[in-house]
Amino acid sequence: MLIGIDKLFLSLSLKTYFYELLEPIKRLLLINYHENILL
Repeated sequence: MLIGIDKLFLSLSLKTYFYELLEPIKRLLLINYHENILL
């Protein structure tokens, strides 16, 4: 039971970490995308 909870917590924290990591990248890509459309 404890091992399962530990794995769940680890995967959740990893997902959160990757989400935080990808958020600025996605924002930059979106900004570039919109600027290219406007140009």
